[in-house]
Amino acid sequence: MVKNYLSICALAVLISSSVFGAPPRPATDRIDAVVGQPIILRLRVDDQIQIRDGLRVQLDDARVIETLVFWVEYLPPLHSAGWTTPPIGIHAVRMRTAMMIDRDDRLVGSWFAQISIPLDAVGQGLWIEGERYELNWLPDPERAMLEAQGRDIESFFVPAHRQPVLNAPPVQSAITQLAQSPLTRWRARLLLDGLSTSARFIAPDAPRAEGYLSDLHDDISSTESENFLEALAVQNEIRWQIILGRIWLIDPDLAERLKVALTRVVLFDGHPLPMWVSSQSKTDKLAHDLLSPWVDDELRANRARAWLDALPRALVWVVDDLGHLEPETSRFSPTLAFVSLPPEPGDSLVRLDAPRSRSVLETINDQAVHTLQISTPKHETPPEQTIVPTHQIRIRIGHAEITRRGIAAPIPASPPGIRVGPLKGDWTMDGLMNPNPNAQSAMPIIRSTVGILHRTAPPNEPDPRVGWTLFLECATQSPTNPDDQITLWVGAYENPLAAWTINADGTTELVGGSIPTIADLGVRVFALDDRWTAQIELPKQSIGDDLILSIGIERSDADGYHSAWPRKMTPGQHEPGRLLVDISTWDGFRASPMNQRNQRNQLNPQP
Repeated sequence: MVKNYLSICALAVLISSSVFGAPPRPATDRIDAVVGQPIILRLRVDDQIQIRDGLRVQLDDARVIETLVFWVEYLPPLHSAGWTTPPIGIHAVRMRTAMMIDRDDRLVGSWFAQISIPLDAVGQGLWIEGERYELNWLPDPERAMLEAQGRDIESFFVPAHRQPVLNAPPVQSAITQLAQSPLTRWRARLLLDGLSTSARFIAPDAPRAEGYLSDLHDDISSTESENFLEALAVQNEIRWQIILGRIWLIDPDLAERLKVALTRVVLFDGHPLPMWVSSQSKTDKLAHDLLSPWVDDELRANRARAWLDALPRALVWVVDDLGHLEPETSRFSPTLAFVSLPPEPGDSLVRLDAPRSRSVLETINDQAVHTLQISTPKHETPPEQTIVPTHQIRIRIGHAEITRRGIAAPIPASPPGIRVGPLKGDWTMDGLMNPNPNAQSAMPIIRSTVGILHRTAPPNEPDPRVGWTLFLECATQSPTNPDDQITLWVGAYENPLAAWTINADGTTELVGGSIPTIADLGVRVFALDDRWTAQIELPKQSIGDDLILSIGIERSDADGYHSAWPRKMTPGQHEPGRLLVDISTWDGFRASPMNQRNQRNQLNPQP
């Protein structure tokens, strides 16, 4: 009888496993626990029917632990025109409420458990649905204060920056974004109060999410959901308090390096901008490694150093490819920008090298963006080729070596015209910190800007500088909004001949340049359903006697999104880079290398 009963039970378990899959289990390879704090644990659930009656959790001493189950939906980050990107938002709903919504109608998310651990549970393991899991018991975050034994650890757990820096709008905006997510609030606290264990951070209200589950957020379980999100935020804060405290006890200088990397601010043209490691996956992996129970203090410090050493040594980007042409030498002066991120605070030696160019040496500090120019020879676009030559500029900062490619010759103008755009979105913190400097540059289709530069003068017009027209097409959802505007720059970078602002309503204004009497633009603006267009006739004074047109374009739309061409811009940058267009090649205004060769062939025919 007993054997039959056991066989039936075994068969029931087998059937249950085959129908519903494995029982609910942790989605991580380790469960961290802090005395007196609930455990927030992401679950792997094969079928939600398995948790419809909740989750059964016990200690080794057989006590059943109060456990709440939540569905946590991940809200896609809002598009932002700012320097920093808002983190992924999360929204929690009690299990029974979530199950009222069809799974296909939910946002992407995961199941989480909030496990209330009693104070006297230290040293015990956890049983989840009949399976035992070891707990990695972490020390109280205030333990580092006690182990400091008179050393001044309090001076480490202070705000990362002075108040004027924290009050700067871009830094304040980044802090607000970080504070609105339980996954990143620890960094907001690190900036504002140094993650001090004696401080309590009050996060600003997060914007109300939209979606099926969000509409149910005001139900009876909303308070439990808010408590869950608060517990998740506190759990992440405590983890980083423990990490930073432990690293400080091992090596205070290393702890300071880590704090700087997580909260760095750099001056862009005098304006503070965040420049920290924002990757959530990178910081989560670091925290997981540094809290491992299988490493001693030496290995813990080595892992922190390895993580810091793997970060970029410097950030480099091309601001302007050609600058201006030096008439006496026929050389260009491209401009590059640098942010030094040295392993230790201090100055760095920068060296620039380019083919057939004299090296440039300069010392820069790590507190601000610096720009340097290097004199490069003028290249020619080979006959019968449309690919414009580029050159490689090599940058050495400390022991790091970085290369950037720049345009090395003017663009030869030829029918039907020179393509303009698409304009690229401004540099962001994540874009610059990305190993691929061209990542995250495309504007959304609904904000894109493209155009063409071509000549509309009749063929018998003797002055080659007359009749050049720029046609631009600006996608938008508000085609007549006067706050949507384009600024057209002509003339050398940092020494423009003129700059005009053209609004979507057709108004035009001369806003800068060295020729105040330059002729007015001939502008015609048309509004369509999803875009507005501008047909701009350039005055002949915008083209030099050498028949080179230096042109740059930027756009600020009605929603605050900014884009530029031919190079991306950074906040605080006063003007875009330039592209040089050689208009002499349009219709043979002067003999091109190919025409010269054809003429020689006609005079000296080959046998």
